Amino acid sequence: MTISLRDYIPQVKERMLTRFPYLIEDRPNVHKTDYVIEIKESLGLRNLGLPPNSPDLNTIENVWSIWKDRVAKRHSQNLNQLREVGLQEWQNITVNEIQVYFLVCHLGFK
Repeated sequence: MTISLRDYIPQVKERMLTRFPYLIEDRPNVHKTDYVIEIKESLGLRNLGLPPNSPDLNTIENVWSIWKDRVAKRHSQNLNQLREVGLQEWQNITVNEIQVYFLVCHLGFK
């Protein structure tokens, strides 16, 4: 059974904490496809764009960096192994590691 992003729209809308949500993204090409734009519009998301490559403003970029470094150190030999390692390393990232980047970002705006 395949579930598409469209299937989640009603659930996401129901759980939004505000009627006027913003989406924070750094505008890579994947965020500009017709499909993604349609999903954003259906959710009523307004874009609060960030400059490209701005990890100090976009915490997830730092999380991706942690993940990519850990996956690279595991030297996967094939796609299946890479997929498994990627999932394992994603699960190994702790809340404390992520919170460090939120703190750094917050301190940068004082």
